[in-house]
Amino acid sequence: MKMKYTEDELYCMDFDFFFETSLGKVVMHIATNGQTDKRYLLLEVEDQEKLFDYFFNLKKSGFTISHGMKEKYPIITGFTDWAQVGVYSFDTDDGKLDLVASPNNAIVVEDLPADIRKLLTKY
Repeated sequence: MKMKYTEDELYCMDFDFFFETSLGKVVMHIATNGQTDKRYLLLEVEDQEKLFDYFFNLKKSGFTISHGMKEKYPIITGFTDWAQVGVYSFDTDDGKLDLVASPNNAIVVEDLPADIRKLLTKY
């Protein structure tokens, strides 16, 4: 049986999770920032670790930081690192998603290998 995240873990830690956008075209990264969302409780630990490793090792390219985010997040590399590999990077703030960094060359979900694509859950 695969392990899932618990509310206690989510509340105490800041995780990096990956989803397919609800429109189904691109990949999004969310830094949980101690937020407990029911969608996070459904994710399997092993699947998210595989996604992390896959995206982390992709070729890097350009990105754009959203207006006001450099001031809000003085240490922004946790978001720009993901945007550099083609993933839209968000942070959660009181249950609201803030787009922190956007890739210049976004990953298209249907272009991903099938074994990676099947690990993504729609947000």
